[in-house]
Amino acid sequence: RGHLELEHIQRVAASGLAMKFATVVLLAVVSSVAVASNVVVLDDSNFEDVVLKSDENVLVEFYAPWCGHCKRLAPVYEQVADAFARESKVVIAKYDANSHREFGSKYGITGFPTLKFFNFGQKSEPLAYNGARTADAMVEFINKVSRTDRKLDGFLGDNAGRISGLDDISRRFVASADRSGDVETAKEVVSGLQDSQRKDGEYYLRVMKNIQEKGDDFVSKELARLSRMRDGGRGVDDEKIDNFSKRINILKAFQ
Repeated sequence: RGHLELEHIQRVAASGLAMKFATVVLLAVVSSVAVASNVVVLDDSNFEDVVLKSDENVLVEFYAPWCGHCKRLAPVYEQVADAFARESKVVIAKYDANSHREFGSKYGITGFPTLKFFNFGQKSEPLAYNGARTADAMVEFINKVSRTDRKLDGFLGDNAGRISGLDDISRRFVASADRSGDVETAKEVVSGLQDSQRKDGEYYLRVMKNIQEKGDDFVSKELARLSRMRDGGRGVDDEKIDNFSKRINILKAFQ
């Protein structure tokens, strides 16, 4: 009996060690995930390259590690960085102005946090952000000054890809019994588009062709398919996700 009790104690001890080890591993995994961030960390050695000499629009938070307001802003700032993670024109960054003094002094930072937006082409005169310290307000501000169109979830806004002239034709196309005239009008509009809009314009034409060949329910089926592909996210690169968003927006012009 004593031998059996000893074996039981050893099994319990081994189980306890295994659980403790699993807990340590889990905590390590959680910590590594928590460290991942889309906020670029600045210091005196990289500030000029990332902010002043780059082609991007850069929002910089000048902060101090001990600052309570900075700590409260941190999760909001991470949301903003996540929203623009797929936007090549925008960088969200932070600079510890307590540990690194050069650029805090240069831009007259006297309180924390201070937010300044370095707009491409106007880097010598950064804009002070004095709006609400909410993710929605900051995303709206960045979209306005950098001429981007991002939502808080990181997807493109509802107007991305849309072309007002083709939207009008699309509505007529859907309501019309004889659609051939609308298609020809749309082709004329697309032929006059700038290169930056040409791809989106051609997708309007593809949708019209598919509706003619497959019926009006093509729009709802294609919306569902593209939404699944975009929202699934696995194995889909950023450019494709943005392209799916534009196509979804264009399809909605036909509803």
